[in-house]
Amino acid sequence: MKAIAFALVFMAIGLPACSLSVGTIGTWSNAELPPAALSRATSVVLPDGKVVVLGGFDLRTGQPRAQVLRFDPKDSRWSQGAQMPVPQAGVAIAALSNGSVLVAGGGGDSGNEVLAGTWIYSPQLDSWSKVGDLHVARSGAATVLLTDGRVLIAGGSVLLASPNFFGFSNSAETFDPQTNSWSLVGPMHAARTAIALVALRGGRALAAGGCASATYGNLSGGVTEADVFDPATSAWTVTSPLPAARCGASGLTLRDGRALVTGGSGSNPQQGFDTSAFCYDEQKRAWSVAGSTVTDASSPILLSDGRVFVAAVEAGPVKGALATFVIGGQVFDPASGDWSFATSTSALVPFRLAVYGRGTPTLLAQSDDKAVVLLGAVGLALTFNPLGVTPPLLVLDSSGLTLVLAAVAAALCVWLAIQAARSRAAAR
Repeated sequence: MKAIAFALVFMAIGLPACSLSVGTIGTWSNAELPPAALSRATSVVLPDGKVVVLGGFDLRTGQPRAQVLRFDPKDSRWSQGAQMPVPQAGVAIAALSNGSVLVAGGGGDSGNEVLAGTWIYSPQLDSWSKVGDLHVARSGAATVLLTDGRVLIAGGSVLLASPNFFGFSNSAETFDPQTNSWSLVGPMHAARTAIALVALRGGRALAAGGCASATYGNLSGGVTEADVFDPATSAWTVTSPLPAARCGASGLTLRDGRALVTGGSGSNPQQGFDTSAFCYDEQKRAWSVAGSTVTDASSPILLSDGRVFVAAVEAGPVKGALATFVIGGQVFDPASGDWSFATSTSALVPFRLAVYGRGTPTLLAQSDDKAVVLLGAVGLALTFNPLGVTPPLLVLDSSGLTLVLAAVAAALCVWLAIQAARSRAAAR
């Protein structure tokens, strides 16, 4: 009896201090909405830090769009640009050293063709110009800007001999902005699409993973293949494979020269998003595990301080005609190899649009170390500041519930004291 009484007294004293504390970093604020809805659009960062967003899909018709949007991170302003000459999806896009945007290949609006056309968009003139076609028409290919100013394109979906029958390519080409033409280079050692193509030091490029099959139109069959392209020889060399198969992963170059690969799915599409991240060290020709991201994280972006940010969105409770979205993410520190959780925030969106908006967000980097998170389908734009000052602890508790439980514990203690007194009196 005494032990129980002591425990209840301790609980009564300690309950008011009980809470769940979670350490977080960064702050959120509202950002300017783009002038048009963005669904599965493609974005590219220019040398001056401005962003061009191309294409996407019309949610009402499911058809590709020709829209062009421009974002200036200095004042967080959006503007509309001249539309793409051809509405198309799956284009390969790259920012050239002169500030122009290269757009190549893609799929036409008929859904049963791939294109070889190549265009250059000038943000300064807000105009498009036609340049030399690809040697191999392809859609969903990966691109990267090499240090010599050329653009490397690799893999992708191609149309085979049989009409309306698609396969994947191991071919690669380079675009020379001096001649506005493409040149075939050596093929990769495995045909695949949705590759993580990342620039390496010394002018080379890494092609990691990719998708080797498709099921009912959805890419699947992640692979572990990894090749390194040498522009001096225009050839690929097989390097250490990824530690795990990856289809549709994203990659970027860290400040220390390593390549970071995140996201995508494994060899079994039913297992969904793979959260493990990997770093490739060109000097060691080896991979290392770089922690794990949250499920359905966005493609990573490099912040101005050298860290990496990914965003993620979770669906919350429905409140009548509105749905709650919880927006958060993680920050990766290459020095420690650790991911830290970002502070989360919430927003209410129309329930009728929530089914379209719940998905992978689009990230735009800003020059002042901030990142803009876009959920274009629901018209939501937020700015994340990883250097924003937040309370050291985010306390999640219920003061009302604590008081009720403390009162109950106190009442039990009184009742036990009365019972103990009666027992002593009866013993006499």
